[in-house]
Amino acid sequence: MEWVRAMVRRHDWAARMFDVVTAHQNRAFEWGSADCCLFVARVIDAMTDSDLEAQISARYSDEASALRFIAEHGSLEDAVSFYLGDLQAVSPQRGDAVLIHGGEDFAVGVCLGGSVAGMGPRGLHLIPVSEVIGVWKV
Repeated sequence: MEWVRAMVRRHDWAARMFDVVTAHQNRAFEWGSADCCLFVARVIDAMTDSDLEAQISARYSDEASALRFIAEHGSLEDAVSFYLGDLQAVSPQRGDAVLIHGGEDFAVGVCLGGSVAGMGPRGLHLIPVSEVIGVWKV
């Protein structure tokens, strides 16, 4: 069963989204603090009235517990879908959460328009929106 709750974007959601992205520009990646899932949760919390960051951060605090959290759901996609609903095969719009090819950068991010922002091993990264393989509408 999914936890998903309807989220409504605030009137100033775009400015709030970019504020969170800007705040992460010089943050180093850290499991349980500044990882891809918590980054996306912070962006969504800023754009809506959700409390995803608190709920997700209560589930893990380091790499080992984060990997257990993902394994409990079966995959990263399933873990995120538990909170955001089913992954969709549609074009992302600005503010949507997205799944991208993992590689060594990041696997979950936020669509900024023509690019996707997310936390990877080297901190905040921007990649082309063409790398998106699925979308969680926010």
